[in-house]
Amino acid sequence: MKVLILRLLQGALIGFGAILPGVSGGVLAVTMGLYESLVNALADFFSNWQKNLRLLLPVFVGGVLGVLSTSNLLKPFFLSHETEMILLFSGFVLGNIPWLFLEAKGEARFKKRYVLALILGFCLILFLAKLEAAFSVNAVVADLSWQKALLAGAVLAVGIILPGVSASFLLLYMGTYSAVLLAIAELRLRTLFFLGLGFLTMAALLILLVDRLIRAHHAISYFAIIGFSLGSIAIVLPRAIPDLSWICPFLFIFGLCISLFIGYLKAQALGFQPEPPAPAEEAPEGSDTEE
Repeated sequence: MKVLILRLLQGALIGFGAILPGVSGGVLAVTMGLYESLVNALADFFSNWQKNLRLLLPVFVGGVLGVLSTSNLLKPFFLSHETEMILLFSGFVLGNIPWLFLEAKGEARFKKRYVLALILGFCLILFLAKLEAAFSVNAVVADLSWQKALLAGAVLAVGIILPGVSASFLLLYMGTYSAVLLAIAELRLRTLFFLGLGFLTMAALLILLVDRLIRAHHAISYFAIIGFSLGSIAIVLPRAIPDLSWICPFLFIFGLCISLFIGYLKAQALGFQPEPPAPAEEAPEGSDTEE
C-alpha cells in the first residue's frame, strides 16, 4: 500500500510538471528516480506485462489526477505563486544532480565524451528555449482544431519524456496553452481524443528511441540528461530572480535538502559506495568505460 501511494504521488508530480509553465515532467521523473524504470517498462511492456502494469498504472492514474487538479484547482495558486514554485522545483532538481552523476558513471572511469554529452544536453535545452521564443505569445487560441490538438498532444509527450523540455512553455508560445487547459478542465472529449492520439503517437516513438539510447550508451545518456536538467534550471531561474520574495531562498533550500536526502537514500539502498577508479589495463573491453 505504501508503494502504491508513493507511485500515485510521484505520478501526480509528473502531471504537475506537464502542465505548469517552466516545469518539466521528464526532469521530475528523473529527480524521483523513476525515469529509466518507466521508459523500460513502456518499451518492453509485453515482456512482463503484469510487473510493468503494477509500476505504470498508479503512476498513470496519479499523472491524470495531477493534470486534472492542476488544470482546475491548483492552477490559480501556482500562477499566483509562480516564483516561489520555480525556486522550490529548482532546488528539487538541483539536489538530484549528484545522484545522476552517480547513476551515470557508476564504477566506470570518467571519459571526456561524458562532458561533451553534458554540454550538448545543456546547449540543446537553451536552443529549444530560443526556438520557443520564435513563436508568437499573442496568438492565443480559444479552441483547438483536430490538427492543433494532435500537435499539442505531441508537444505534451515531448515535455514528459524528454527531461528539461517544458511542454507548457512550448504550448504557451504556440498560443494553445489556455485552450489545452480548458479542454482538460471541461473534459471536451473530441479535443481530448486528438490530444491523446497525438500524445500516444509521439510518446511511442520517443520511448523506443530513449530506451535504445539508454541501453546502448547508459553513461552518455545520463550525462546528457544532467545537461537537460541544468539547462532547465538556467532557463527558469533568471525569470524568477526579479520577483524573489523572502520565502524563496527557504523554499529553494528545502527542495534542495529533500532531493539530496532522497538521493542519499537511493544510493544507500542500491549499495553505491565511492571507490577509487580502476587502472586502465583492468577496464574490460566493451564495457561502459569504452563508450
